[in-house]
Amino acid sequence: MGGVDGRGDRLSPRGRGLVGQRGADGAKAQAAEVPKRSIAVAIACGLVGMYLIPVVGLFVGFGAGLLASEYLRHRDFRSALKSSVEALKATGIGILVEFGMVCLAGSVWMIGVTAHFATR
Repeated sequence: MGGVDGRGDRLSPRGRGLVGQRGADGAKAQAAEVPKRSIAVAIACGLVGMYLIPVVGLFVGFGAGLLASEYLRHRDFRSALKSSVEALKATGIGILVEFGMVCLAGSVWMIGVTAHFATR
């Protein structure tokens, strides 16, 4: 998934991870018919949760906010839960893709540092 940024340079593994994550998140969320408003509410609740509950508050707040927003939209708990789970799966896959690309970028950097100092 090689891409090019605005200057014509190749994207780094970190940049590729971000592009892949956004593509995976958006496509899965659209397939589950989760509106952007619900995602925005979930992000806001995640940020609030991050300050209220250290360490896990972001994830708890995001999930709770998404479920609450979807419940208000559907007025049916099962339907809201189903669409929320699909959106959370998409977000989880996106996070894993980004984490993998960050690990790859770190590995490439470490190999470069090792090669630089080994050849001195």
